[in-house]
Amino acid sequence: MSISNNYRALFATFPKEEYIERCKKAQKIMASKDIDVMILTQKENIEYFSGYYTTHWAVKGIPNGVVLFYADEMPALVVPDFLSGTAERTSWLEDVIIHHKTHAKPRDLIHMVVDLLKTKKLLNKRIAIEMGPEIMINLTKEDHDILMDALSDAEIVSSEDIIWGTRSIKSEREIECIRKAVASTAKAYKALKDNFLKHGVSEIDIAKYVQIKMLEYGADGVGFINFRAGRERYPMGDTYPQERTIREGDMLVLDGGALYKGYWADICRVVHVGTPSKEHLRMHEIALNAQKAGINVVKAGTKVSEIYKAVRQILKESKVQDRLSMCGHAVGKDLHEPPILTADCDTILEEGMVITIEPWIHDYDGLGIIAVEDIVVVTAEGCENITNLEKKDLWTI
Repeated sequence: MSISNNYRALFATFPKEEYIERCKKAQKIMASKDIDVMILTQKENIEYFSGYYTTHWAVKGIPNGVVLFYADEMPALVVPDFLSGTAERTSWLEDVIIHHKTHAKPRDLIHMVVDLLKTKKLLNKRIAIEMGPEIMINLTKEDHDILMDALSDAEIVSSEDIIWGTRSIKSEREIECIRKAVASTAKAYKALKDNFLKHGVSEIDIAKYVQIKMLEYGADGVGFINFRAGRERYPMGDTYPQERTIREGDMLVLDGGALYKGYWADICRVVHVGTPSKEHLRMHEIALNAQKAGINVVKAGTKVSEIYKAVRQILKESKVQDRLSMCGHAVGKDLHEPPILTADCDTILEEGMVITIEPWIHDYDGLGIIAVEDIVVVTAEGCENITNLEKKDLWTI
């Protein structure tokens, strides 16, 4: 180990007690499953448990950090030498091990991890690694092979119950971060509608405007911008904005979200260009009613599939032909976290979970796409919709 304590966690996202609480909760789950150590390599998991916060995850060729999460002591963080200052000033962990000359010898960092496991006599123990819903090992093939070869005598299990058993219920501090991401997104959408949208403007210019406004309204990053309009664009799910200009008769899809301290927003509204038909208005009302039905059943103790069934029932009663395979998802440090709101999800909602409710109606060759998406916080008696953005009437320009 060894970096100084002079600036320990000076720029940490949360106070030390927040991270300690997370670690204790995870260790309790590990104890219940007789797991001796959990190895973390994925950006979001490392940030969540250690606080280590760097932009270098964009570089894929070398390990940017590995956390060894022990069952009976505080975790250790292994980082490249050139990121040691960032680790010192963002992570609360005291056991920070520095790997030297990482650019020249990137594979040696994972060997250092193996040596640490060997020193702790953990190579043949019960070890949890990142595999399961919405998580994956963030190692190169070479590093993965080195690690797995070293763990040939270990019992390898999934860390999904530990990770999501901890991350799925948000603390008040986390919820406040999500609120800020959501607020900046909602304000940016409203500013777009009130001040910028007009016939002939391009998807690209709309996206630029919204991203600038997100930052002006308090976001510290832009998560994603999935804006599109027109029959040739409707089928292009989760697509980048293009130079195509919006024109009479289009449905403009605004699906996006800002970031705040690594936490995501996810809001969708649609805009009709020109005077909408009665059928457009009817479908918009159906989408609102479907979302309302879903929101009305949200509360701690509800099975997730009940939300889907409530949304789907409104669409069925309205004789809407849809492709609804899910009607929402949890959100936090990842844009999509479990539970995913599907017909067969048996997860039980708990107080402090944060989820989206988003019925989408697709009519690529006719009306276009009609959707509405809000973020709600699950409470003991229901939920709080934290998306302060008008939706009663179909947006039009």
